[in-house]
Formats: sequence, structure tokens, C-alpha cells
Amino acid sequence: MRLTQDLRYAVRLAVRQPGFTMLAVLTLALGVGATTAVFTVFNAVLLRPLPYANPGRLVVIRADAPDGTAKAALADAEIGDLREASQLFEDVAGLAGVNGDLTSAEGDLSMERVSAASVTDNLLPMLGVRPALGRLLDNRTDSGPGFVSAVLISHELWVRRYGADSNIIGRHVEINNMSVAVVGILPPGFRLYFGGDTNIPSRVDVWFPTGLGNDRQSRGATAVGRLARGVTLDQARAELAAIASRTTAAYPQIYGNMTLRLRAELLQADAAREATPTLTALLWAVSFVLLISCANVAHLLLTRTGARARELAIRSAVGAARRRLVQQLLTEGALLGAAGGVAGLLLSQWGNMLLVWLRPAALPAVDPTVDGRVLLFGLGITTAASLLFSVAPTLHGVRADVVETLKTGARGGAPRSRRIRNALMISEVAMTMILVASAGLMIRTVVAFRSVDTGFDDRGVLTLRSSMRGRDFREIEKRWAFYREVVQRLQSLPGVQSVGAVRPLPLEGMTMIERFVADDRVNQELAAANSTTLPGYFGTLRIRMLQGRDFTPDDIEGQRPVVIVDERFANAMWPGESAIGRWLHIRRSGRDLASAEVIGVVSHVRAQTLRDDRQPQVYVPYHRYALHEMAVTIRTAGDPLLIGAAARREIEALGGQRPVYDIRLMRTYVEDAAAESRFLLMLLGSFGTVALLLAAVGLYGVISYSTGQRTREIGVRLALGAAPADILRLVIGDGVRCTGAGIAIGIVVSLVLTRSFERLLFGVKPSDPLTFATVTALLALVALLACWIPARRAARIDPALALQSE
Repeated sequence: MRLTQDLRYAVRLAVRQPGFTMLAVLTLALGVGATTAVFTVFNAVLLRPLPYANPGRLVVIRADAPDGTAKAALADAEIGDLREASQLFEDVAGLAGVNGDLTSAEGDLSMERVSAASVTDNLLPMLGVRPALGRLLDNRTDSGPGFVSAVLISHELWVRRYGADSNIIGRHVEINNMSVAVVGILPPGFRLYFGGDTNIPSRVDVWFPTGLGNDRQSRGATAVGRLARGVTLDQARAELAAIASRTTAAYPQIYGNMTLRLRAELLQADAAREATPTLTALLWAVSFVLLISCANVAHLLLTRTGARARELAIRSAVGAARRRLVQQLLTEGALLGAAGGVAGLLLSQWGNMLLVWLRPAALPAVDPTVDGRVLLFGLGITTAASLLFSVAPTLHGVRADVVETLKTGARGGAPRSRRIRNALMISEVAMTMILVASAGLMIRTVVAFRSVDTGFDDRGVLTLRSSMRGRDFREIEKRWAFYREVVQRLQSLPGVQSVGAVRPLPLEGMTMIERFVADDRVNQELAAANSTTLPGYFGTLRIRMLQGRDFTPDDIEGQRPVVIVDERFANAMWPGESAIGRWLHIRRSGRDLASAEVIGVVSHVRAQTLRDDRQPQVYVPYHRYALHEMAVTIRTAGDPLLIGAAARREIEALGGQRPVYDIRLMRTYVEDAAAESRFLLMLLGSFGTVALLLAAVGLYGVISYSTGQRTREIGVRLALGAAPADILRLVIGDGVRCTGAGIAIGIVVSLVLTRSFERLLFGVKPSDPLTFATVTALLALVALLACWIPARRAARIDPALALQSE
């Protein structure tokens, strides 16, 4: 009954003061909405179980290469070893990303590149996946040595390209120039979730069946295992180490003196590994926004409680128990909290869509739906926030001296109120300092990325992927003739200045590592990124030739044993000496596979990421690795995108029987390499701006309220001869002390917290003095402006009117 009365009174009070209510609700909604939006994505990526059967027992197994190179995958035979030898896994499956080309025109649709994977037939059953139509793959009937007869396709491809025609089951389509039957459609929205260092796309449109052969050299597959019941990850890792040791000993001709190292990680952790630092940083950052919002609402409630001091004193005087007053004030705070929480949950839905739209590649594609955990989180932070911003005003209101308050009115609790307000203000400034300093570090990071020397000029360069049907281009000569014709045709297009080709393309996220020794350095092995190039590539990207010459068509047609190295490789292998004319040997498992003469030295290129600049590079001519797929680079005089369609027509007209795809500006690869930092900058910058505005409003409110409480004191000072400038210094001094204390605390906490996301920084240290000095100056300026307005108003008080009002 009493609770109902308190709630009715709280509603009437909120209706009577619509401005106060709206301001408090919006302030809280901002904090709750932002926090819930970030937690929704955090929950979807890190906490929500993957949508597979018993996902807690799924494990990703990878192997370092025999030469010790990290982030390598397994060979087919190694996956077979695991399936046969493991006693702690119920099953082990293998999969690898492969090329997928729809190579026949259907109606108005032309050839198209789609995402594809080659999988063992036990993978999808292991994940608990059933087809929406048709059946799953069966290696016994759907594939064999040198052929594939059936595929699965995604629900999205089925709807987009085949119009959701249920008669597609059993129909033959042309994929990779092969006529295969579509035997099943996977459920809508099915995704794969793996770490970013695999070549497995999240959404696979075409699923090829594959068996496990005896190959131990080609290491391109990822293994997924399901732990047996009761088996821990540590136990599985110990068994994998034993299997790896036995495998190394059994095949010395493959592994040489190296030891195979198998690595296992829970699939859930593996999928979220790269996103964890970013999401963790955002979650603690947005938590500060929520705390600042609570502090501002507490300021508002303190103001209202101060104005109601006489009302509360009268209620106490006529017999109201302190517990009764506490219940009333907490009910009023809970009502505001509930309204702010509901509004915050609505705002969080827009925030979810914005976060997903802005997400970088490191953040997995997730469905940020609101589930029970998110609702409980929203309810929890709303409840906690309501208590947080209600406690101080409630205690202040009920602890006031009744007699003194009835004598002096609303000023009875002014000194205590001032101390509470100052404490809240100091905490607001401290948290704002942390947020703005974090945003400042990300600004420095993005600026550093923009100024980094990539080693190439991406302006005016268009890239596209071009491939050819393997069965029609078995001979190296035919492949070279195809790409030579590609270069010649593209160079004839209007506005084209130069054309080249490479594999892999800089910053595309793929690296091919080889180990090299030199004739005169036989005991010095050097690992380097290996790239296949066509003549003209260095000129097209304007990669500087420091010594020697570029490859020529004669080098390829004559299959000359030549290579080009970068300056980092040359300095490491022959410090202080010329590399031109030296001979290199490609070495695998302790054996020399091929030899080549160094004919050129080029500047170093940031090939894998903008952050990592350590890997030396070796470039080989096309005939050394005559790949069926290359990335073509085109430098133009005008807008590169204008020639994209023409370039595609020219290449596909050559009869490679594969589509041209991924037509992009080279600039986009550079921008994507810094996307994670820009994402963090945008969000931290937004949080910091909101925090700065809330802190300014809070400081203005504290100083204004404090000045209003001290009107008589200021009038007396002016009457006794104090100048307006003295009043300005007095009032601003209060704000400066709060700001200074908050900045000092914020700096100390920032120096600790910013180290937690040091991995996300580039070109700047977490304790960067320039950043902290700039942020300190900015906060001081904002605080000065927030204090100046009430200080100026106080300096203009008429002493006679101030004293007369008393």
C-alpha cells in the first residue's frame, strides 16, 4: 500500500516537473543505451554459445609448418593421423577455403565468383547441421580421385541466383567449369566461425566434398575436432603433442630436423580471439559513459532534494520516520531509472545496427539480437544505476537537521550538499579524462597509420582478380600467354598508364613464406614472404627499384632462374654488400629445391599488415610459380573505377572460363588495414565527446547551484568592498579545484587502463605525453568555460538586493 502511494507521488512529481524528468531520463537513457548496445555485440561475439551442437566441446586444431612458421594449417595426411590415432576426440573433420566460380551464364546472370569450401563429409554432422532441402554430402558417392559430382549450396545463394526454386535439388549446375549436382540447401543464416588467420569465409556459398589423401606437403586445411565427453582441453593438447612427436619421427623425409607442433583451441575462443581486445576496450569505455550519466542524474536529484529540504523537514517534524522518507526518495529514483532504462533499451537497438554497420573485419559477422542475457544485463545496469544516482541525494535529504532546516529553509544542508557535489564532479572529470585520453591515443594511432610508408603508391590504382580454368591451362606457356595477353589488352584501354600482376597482393591478408639460403651463406637460413609477379608490377605500384632491374618477358619465356629481393632481405643476408649477382636457394625440410640469381633489389613493402614491418620479401617471376589466379594492378590517369567494367570484359573475352571479380581500388586495402583503429576511434571519440559535454553540464550545474547557495555570502563580500574580479576568482576557483583533482586522478587511472589495449595502438605509447597534455588542456578549457558563466553572473549580484532578500 505504502509503495503504491510512493509510486503515485513519484509519478505526480515527475509530471509536475517535465523539464527535470526529461533531462534526467534522457541523460540516463544515453548511458544505458550505449552500454547495452556494446554489451549486445560483446555477448554475441564472446558469450553466446556458437549455434552448433554442443559447441563447448568443439576444438580447432592447427599446426605450425615443419620449418617453425606460425599460423600454418594441416596437411590432409596429418588430419588423417589425428582421426586414426586420437583417443580423446569423438571425431575430427577437415575443411579448407577454395575458389568457387559459377562459370555458366544463367538467364541474365553472368559468371560469378562465390565463397566456397572443401570439407570432409563429417564436418556438418559434427556441427549438428541439417539441410533445409535435400541431403548432406557423402564422400563415398559425391567425390573421388580427380572428380566431384555433387555440392551443397547456401540458402542465400539459392534465393539470390536460383530464385528459391525447390527443383534445384538434383539439377546440374556449372561450378569451376564442372557439371555438378546440387544435392542440398543449407539452413538460412548458417555461418562458420573461425579465427581470422584461417582462409575460411564466414558464409560459404558452395560446399565441395573432399576426402583425406596422403599428401603431407600441401598444408592448407583446418581441422575441427569434437572432444569426447569428460575430456579437458589440456588433456587433448597433451595427446596432440604425443601424436605430433610420433608423426615427426615416422616421416623424417618430410619434417627433417623440425618437430611438428599441433595447437588446439576451443572454437568459441578461437572465433573471438581477434575481436576480444577491441570489444573489451569498448565495454569498459562505455561503462564510464554510464557512470558519468549517473553522476549527472545524481546532481539533478541533489538539486531537487535541496529545493525540497523544507518539505522533507516538515514531514519529519509531523512524525514521518526516516525509513519512510528513504523509501519515498528511492521510489522516485527508481521511477526515473525505469524510464531511463526502457528508453535506453530502445536506443540500444539503433546502436546495435550502427555497431554492426561500422564493424571492421576483425569483428565477426554476428546477429546482435537481444536475448535473455542482454535483457538481464539491461535490467541489472538500470537497477544499479538507479541505486547509484539515488543513494547520495537520499542520504543527504534524510540526514538534514530538521530544526535548522525549518529555520533557514533550503540552505540547511548546503555544506554537506556541496561536498557530495564536489565528489561527484571530481569523479566525472576523472572518467572524462580517461575516455578523452583513450580517444586521443586512437587519434594518434590513425594519424600514424595515414602517415606510414607502405612502400608503394596506391593513388590511381585499380586491382582485380583474374583466373583461368586449370584443365585448359596445364602448361606454363599457356598460362603465361594468357596473362601476357591480359596485360596487353588492358594497356590498350584509354587512360591506362601501366599494368602489372602479383600474388599475393599487398595488405590482402595472405602471406606465402619460404626459407632461403645463399651460396656464400649456407649456414644462414632466412624466412621471407614470397610473391609471384609479372613484369611491370613494380612500376605500376611505384615500388622503388634500388639496384638492378625488373623482370622482363624474356625472363619468363626463357624460364630464367632469377629473383628480386627487397632491401630488408638484402641487408639481412649480405649486410653492407651488394646483393646483385648473388645466388639463392629455396630450402624446405633441409633440402634445396631450386636456385636463382638476384637481379634486383626493391624498397620494402608492408605486405601483410600496416603494423607488422618485419618480414623480408622475395619476388619470383611468373614461371617459378605459374599460378592460375593473379591480382592484376592497373594504374590510370583518371578515376580507376571507370575502367573496371571494360577491364572485366577484356579479360573474360580471352576465354579463361573463369569470372573476373573483386574489382577494388588499391586504396581500399590500405584503409581496411586500419579499419579496426578507425572503428575504435569513432566510438571512443563519440563516448569521449558525450562525456565531455556531460562533464561540462555537470560542472556548470555544480557551480551554479553552489553560487546560488552562497548568494548572501557573495552579497556581504561585495558590500564590504570585494571587487567583481575577486568574486570571479572565488567562484571559478571552486571549479578549478574540482577539475584539477579530477584530472590528476584521471591521469593516474588512464596510465594503468590504456596499457590494456596497447596492442590496438600504433606509433604511440599508452603514456604519450603529448596526448595527455593536450587532453588536460582541453578539459581545463571546457571547465573554465563551464565555470565562467555562473561566476560572471555571481560577480554581477547587487549586494543590496542579495542582503534584502535575506
